[in-house]
Amino acid sequence: MLEVRGLTKIFGGLTAVNDLNFTLDAGEILSIIGPNGAGKSTCFKLIASFLNPTSGTVRFNGKDITGIGPHAVARHGIVRTFQENTSFQDMTVRETVLLGYHKDCKASLAGMIFRTPRARKDEREAGEYADHVLDLLGMAHLANTVSAALPHGMLRNLGIAVALAAKPKLILLDEPFAGLNSDETKRGVELIRKIRDEGVTPILVEHDMAAVMSVSERIVVVSFGSKIAEGTPAEIQQNEKVIEAYLGAEDTEIGL
Repeated sequence: MLEVRGLTKIFGGLTAVNDLNFTLDAGEILSIIGPNGAGKSTCFKLIASFLNPTSGTVRFNGKDITGIGPHAVARHGIVRTFQENTSFQDMTVRETVLLGYHKDCKASLAGMIFRTPRARKDEREAGEYADHVLDLLGMAHLANTVSAALPHGMLRNLGIAVALAAKPKLILLDEPFAGLNSDETKRGVELIRKIRDEGVTPILVEHDMAAVMSVSERIVVVSFGSKIAEGTPAEIQQNEKVIEAYLGAEDTEIGL
């Protein structure tokens, strides 16, 4: 489904992502992990075309989508969420989710202004799909709640809901468990499985290792922009390079 080959991004003298390679099959839950500053979020920005790579390619379902722009990537079926909670504070939850459906509306601007039959059909279909997404995420009871009134955990889910409303085939989840308590994280893990069961393939960038090990089927580990390991959660937990990247290596010369 996704093929990342030789992906590299250099900012001045800093190599944020260095010759990164991995693939993803449809329906597989993959996590990209690594210490702070390892290049994980930059990798997401390159896949979603928020940044152009210095070199390398991103292919999705056999098509080269490298650097084509986020709107074009979304039309191919890749949508991302963000580390920050981003919402329109004065809009209701349902109104916010409806924004994600916009790319699938077929009416012209004039049609929307004059409410043509096509525009009314778009509005009906968008509403039905938004309701489906809110029900999937367990947020139907919050549909008419103003976004500003949501607690942190629900704001995280709202970001996912907007992304799902865009009908992606692949969703890039940037730290979906950030700031969540243990109960919220457990529900988040189940939510990711539900999203996969809906036919949307998830990739996670995440720091919560318990959640990553619980939900992932395969893990890619990056450090200083380079891939240092790849494998199942059990394999990654035993990998010496991964342990060293997170905990540091002993310095035998000074006895540490």
